[in-house]
Amino acid sequence: MKYHTRLLLAPTLLLLTVTAFSQTPTPKTSQTAPAASAAGADIPKPKIAFVNTAAFGEGIGQLKVLYDKMNAEFAPRMNELSSMKSAIEAKQKQLDENGSKMTPQQVRKLQEDIEQLTKDGKRKQEDAQTDIQKREEELTGPTYGKINDFLNKYVAEKGITIVFSTLAVAEANLILYIDPKAEITQDFITAYNKANPAPAAPQAASAPSTAKPKP
Repeated sequence: MKYHTRLLLAPTLLLLTVTAFSQTPTPKTSQTAPAASAAGADIPKPKIAFVNTAAFGEGIGQLKVLYDKMNAEFAPRMNELSSMKSAIEAKQKQLDENGSKMTPQQVRKLQEDIEQLTKDGKRKQEDAQTDIQKREEELTGPTYGKINDFLNKYVAEKGITIVFSTLAVAEANLILYIDPKAEITQDFITAYNKANPAPAAPQAASAPSTAKPKP
């Protein structure tokens, strides 16, 4: 699942903030700082939370419906790619196991088939990936916008000042430990689903009755 960038705050933002604070010049002794600022009364303590956006696709009902729809749309193309991969593997296995028993013409034919299938498969895979990304943005973009708006309200109500992507932080090796209390993924998903329930799945059409009419 592609991450929606509007939901993420780059970890470097915190580093830049810390750097900026460390470079702030200390007021000279002749300068008088406001009493409230000197006491730190007007500087809120940061409250940091972590959210795993990769869990949204399955956890948020509205998104799951959309991704299920998208998976169904692209299923034929995915099945075609899977079949092509199986065909390549079968031909390669045949060449590896029986190549020494084949004529040069037969070996060359198998090699050409494998090369052509590989070339066609790569092109189809790239086309499918491009179409999937375009369709994903088209289909899920508005919902991710709603999720982003809800996240803004959620963190404001919780008094959270900074939200990091769990995966981004882990991949960057920036943090060695996260307090489980700072992980808000499931709580956020639950709150969003409660406020924005997913539409009911369409009922499958009932099969026509095959019972014969009584005489």
